[in-house]
Amino acid sequence: MTHKIVLIGRTSSGKSTLIKLLKDNKCRLPVIGETARIILTKDKDQTVQYKQIKMMYNQWLQEEVEQNFISDRGLQDYVVFSRLNGVNSNFYNTQLPHRYNLIFKLPNRPFVKDGIRVEEDEKEADRIQCLIDDLYYQTGHKIINVPDIEIQKKYEFIMDFIGHGI
Repeated sequence: MTHKIVLIGRTSSGKSTLIKLLKDNKCRLPVIGETARIILTKDKDQTVQYKQIKMMYNQWLQEEVEQNFISDRGLQDYVVFSRLNGVNSNFYNTQLPHRYNLIFKLPNRPFVKDGIRVEEDEKEADRIQCLIDDLYYQTGHKIINVPDIEIQKKYEFIMDFIGHGI
């Protein structure tokens, strides 16, 4: 069975922390960090950022087709952020339905403005996450809510759900 697993959640929910824990514990699946965060920390020009993010996602799409992985965010997240920033993302629409077999949503944590995130406040972060959740549902995905527990227990919850044999 192919495992295409995505972690989603509002900004500041702990996705990057959980991805690091998965990598540190040598999860048997390839673990993909958030590509947009890498670019956002390097370049403050949004036009350049979204062109670079688009290029990285195109490369990622080619690599992920037949591979197993766990990823910090998925294509639906990218599409929502692109739309909000006026970037045409319609060419991804045919690739959105049933792309992932497991989507884990992390519970909200206190919002932190860190100079990298584009959201101005918690209200905007909530609105954006609702758009992302809606797009996952519209494209035939079921979202599994991760309980609001400490990070190690979240890791164990996900590993138990997908099975330790991977």
